[in-house]
This record gives sequence, C-alpha cells and structure tokens, in this order.
Amino acid sequence: MALLRVSHIGLCVADLERSLVFYRDLLGFEQRSRAPFAGEPVDRLLGLEGVQLEAVWLERDGTRLEIGRASGRERV
Repeated sequence: MALLRVSHIGLCVADLERSLVFYRDLLGFEQRSRAPFAGEPVDRLLGLEGVQLEAVWLERDGTRLEIGRASGRERV
C-alpha cells in the first residue's frame, strides 16, 4: 500500500499555551479548532489511564499540526 499523503502531524507538549505562542504567533500557523477529550478512547489511544487531553489544530501552507497536552496521567 502506497502512502498518498500525511493528514497531519501530532505533537504532545508540556505547555499548550506556550506552544501556541510559538507555532501560531512566531511561525504563523492559524488556529483552526480546539477541543478537550477524556475517557476510555483517549486512555486507549495514549496507553494511559484517567487522561484528559486538550488538543489544538493549526494550519499553515497546507501543513496541519495538532498539538496536545495530557494531564492526569498514570501509566497503565
């Protein structure tokens, strides 16, 4: 199976607001959306238990970036 395109790049960050200043204000990415996530699907995705995830989607010149910060983490 050939790789046709990359949908987006996801990064976990320690400080979401500071990362937004960097990507949005310094590098010129536009914020497209922001949303909190929690529960079993997030636990399974990250391999962690009791996780709350806040994610922000940014875009610039066709490149989509998702930055997220997880809190309440415990290794499963």
